Amino acid sequence: MLTNEDLLMERYEKIVDSNQRIYRFSSGYGLLLSDVAPVRNSHYSWSAIVIENITDGGLFNIAYETPFHSSVNIFQTDAEANAFIAKAKNLFTKEKTMKLVVEVERVGRIGV
Repeated sequence: MLTNEDLLMERYEKIVDSNQRIYRFSSGYGLLLSDVAPVRNSHYSWSAIVIENITDGGLFNIAYETPFHSSVNIFQTDAEANAFIAKAKNLFTKEKTMKLVVEVERVGRIGV
């Protein structure tokens, strides 16, 4: 089961036929996790993208300019997704966000 820590909301998105979980961290960044089609017809996996400017109603922008976002991340298990959520939360704390912005401006995109 996915963690509920920092979970803003869970919803079903009919247009893409997907359950979505929106996580919002104290820095204003967060994650959108969506279940994706069954992998090898056995179980569902999760895709995750970094988001920002998240409203209480669940609107957001995709955050393209972060060192944590190069593409959609796919996880086969809830444990893998939970580890990614914890890593993202640690990366996007208020204190680290400013350091990250300075570092990205200094050297360009950095990998995590």
